[in-house]
Amino acid sequence: QVLGDSISDPAVKKEKLSGPQAQDLLERRSSGEVVVEFAVKAPPQAQQNPMFIFKLKVTDRVKKYLLNYYAKDTSDMKDKHGNLKVIKIKSQKEFESYCKTFSKKFQAGIYEAYTSINGSDEGIENVDVNQYGIDHDIEKFFS
Repeated sequence: QVLGDSISDPAVKKEKLSGPQAQDLLERRSSGEVVVEFAVKAPPQAQQNPMFIFKLKVTDRVKKYLLNYYAKDTSDMKDKHGNLKVIKIKSQKEFESYCKTFSKKFQAGIYEAYTSINGSDEGIENVDVNQYGIDHDIEKFFS
């Protein structure tokens, strides 16, 4: 036989080892570690409940205006325009209590107004909560 004869010695490519030992890529690691080769994004969630979206919009608006009367810490003593806040809410617990009370009040009032005008709550997640005077009522309460 002649060395390198393609009939008797099929061509095989030999590669260098990447580490000190050969690795079986299908073998489970002894430590139980999981190696993530790539990440897959979760599919988009189904549309959220319209009532939940409505309540979240109202609560976010209430929080925004209550923050004018509450400072989380000493670095939060000025509003977004650089003016000193008039601190009327002294603690986080008090802030949360006002937030819950005002949110429920405005959610009920806006819901009632919306359903009496539209005949149902269909589309309530699209309501513009700014039109219902949340800022005015909170400002009036704290003045």
